[in-house]
Amino acid sequence: MRIAVWHNLPSGGGQRALFDHVRGLVRRGHELEIWAPPTADNSLLDFRTIAPYHEVGLRRAQSFRYKRLPYGSDLGIRADIKAMDSHCAEVAQEISRKPFDVLLSGSCARFGAPRIARWVTLPSVLYLGEPLRRLYESPSVWALRPTDRSLPGLARAAYDVVHVQRLRLQVREERANAKAFRTILVNSLFSAESVARAYGLPSRVCYLGVDPALWDIGPREPERLAVGIGEFGPHKGIDFVLRALALSDRPCPELHWVGNRANPDYLKRLCMQAESLHVAFTPHVAVPQAELTALLRRAAFLVYAPHLEPFGYAPLECAAAGLPTIAVAEGGIRETVENNVTGLLVAREVDAMAAAINMLIGDSQQAALLGKAARQAAYSRWAVEDAVTRLETELEQALATSLRATEVVTNG
Repeated sequence: MRIAVWHNLPSGGGQRALFDHVRGLVRRGHELEIWAPPTADNSLLDFRTIAPYHEVGLRRAQSFRYKRLPYGSDLGIRADIKAMDSHCAEVAQEISRKPFDVLLSGSCARFGAPRIARWVTLPSVLYLGEPLRRLYESPSVWALRPTDRSLPGLARAAYDVVHVQRLRLQVREERANAKAFRTILVNSLFSAESVARAYGLPSRVCYLGVDPALWDIGPREPERLAVGIGEFGPHKGIDFVLRALALSDRPCPELHWVGNRANPDYLKRLCMQAESLHVAFTPHVAVPQAELTALLRRAAFLVYAPHLEPFGYAPLECAAAGLPTIAVAEGGIRETVENNVTGLLVAREVDAMAAAINMLIGDSQQAALLGKAARQAAYSRWAVEDAVTRLETELEQALATSLRATEVVTNG
């Protein structure tokens, strides 16, 4: 197939998913070219190294901001829509000059479901990590702020009206963007439910995978050490993990947390919290693979507690390395970790996680059995080559459906 690819992804799991997909399709002999605005991140995973890459400008008007306004919000949604439409129109023109069969799009950091399918005439497939959750799952975004009859209070009330209108416009546009795609693919049943709630649209699960060979770290010598993986932000539940470790049997396992990026203020608060709880906590920010590998050889298990994570690579990567996972049973993790087989799933209660930690620390044989089963599952169910095959099948189906529709119109 000849596949045009578009994305506007930041560094993270969604970008890694698309990178693995594109690289896998190229290796199988498909012809791919990639289009992206300058805001797409190539710092960790460089798409320019795996396929022809076209950066098309995104001329954005300066959005109105004022730091003392509530929400810290940006009132320039209409300017952003106009700029993105101009970008997409230019990309669509470039794509139309070449004989592509299908469009594969990743997510858009600004709009969630991107606008590109509204401009491209090819059969289009969107691989969506999740809708913009802050628009659909955050009560604080929509809750009415208290105001008073003072001049500042009236100003805040007026701003609130404008702010909510902006959010409603963004919701409307994101839903329309999603509807423009012929096929929406997601990484888990949980994400399919999120898409149905947010957009009112169907989607199909196309599970991701990891490269087991990349995580074949050799013999392990587990210590009284837990490892966590994920950016240093409140949504990753690191504070919860620290509180659970503080309740575990003494001496409690030390925690080494590896993240690709960190909010400095949040990281400082975490270090202060760990000190107050008497938990040995070592953060590792943007470390090389060799350093992570060394940690995984020493770690007894992965601790994982993000809030409603749609999929999550870390449990599968650690599974391929032979580590079991102790995770909060939320989101897509319930589809990748099998309780009491490849890890332990617990409620979001510090006592429950502390008990699971005690169980694996106190029973090295059970931890080893879970780790062995996790590694077997990573090879048999979650290999990246199988993930590429699943996507390849979806792209072929989208193309075949388009060709059949064209034939019906032609012969009709």
